[in-house]
Amino acid sequence: MKSDLKELKKVLAYDKNSGIFSWRVDRFKMKAGDRAGTIRYCANKPYAVICYMYHFYYAHRLAWEFMNGEIKADYFIDHINGNGLDNRIVNLRLVTKQQNTLNKINNNPYKGTTPYKGKYQAQIKVDGNNVYLGLFDDRDTAREIFRKAESLRNKERGM
Repeated sequence: MKSDLKELKKVLAYDKNSGIFSWRVDRFKMKAGDRAGTIRYCANKPYAVICYMYHFYYAHRLAWEFMNGEIKADYFIDHINGNGLDNRIVNLRLVTKQQNTLNKINNNPYKGTTPYKGKYQAQIKVDGNNVYLGLFDDRDTAREIFRKAESLRNKERGM
């Protein structure tokens, strides 16, 4: 992407405060200053994408690279607030695949709990293994137990 980035910086402007890209030059029906990009859905979540020279670029990845340089292999750009359309630089962070997956799971309000025979089971994954935390009468209790275990696990990992 290094050579693409140089060319993209010539034709696109990025506003780090709004997270919006605009065209620096006239392109087809677009005029310099017009907002660049469109919305595409990935796993039912909207993301801003920009098409240039028959290639689609995710706006969050471009924003990161415009401000910080090329993204290392095996790294992802995470939207801190979970909104795939909020590409302000303060809302983006560089993460590993594992961190990105944990963030997606964290958006589930009942993560770590499953209905089981009229009750709710709590469990957490530690180093790839499921750890049983107990069976509870209500989902909120199971969720609270899971959150405490998750907090302990994350402290041990230095997160």
